[in-house]
Amino acid sequence: MSSNKHVTIGVEPTGAVRLSAALQPEESRHDLFIRDVEPAAARALAIELLQAADEADAVQRHP
Repeated sequence: MSSNKHVTIGVEPTGAVRLSAALQPEESRHDLFIRDVEPAAARALAIELLQAADEADAVQRHP
């Protein structure tokens, strides 16, 4: 299991991936929990997150 700030990523006994977040009280109305993600879907999500991070880096370098 790994953790990055408020997001925790782990593997369920069934082999599914689980993402959860420790939310602040003001965030509770806008929460998102992803449970029981198949490995292929978890990889696809990881790719999308990496692409978004690359885009965010580009915007920060060239505002």
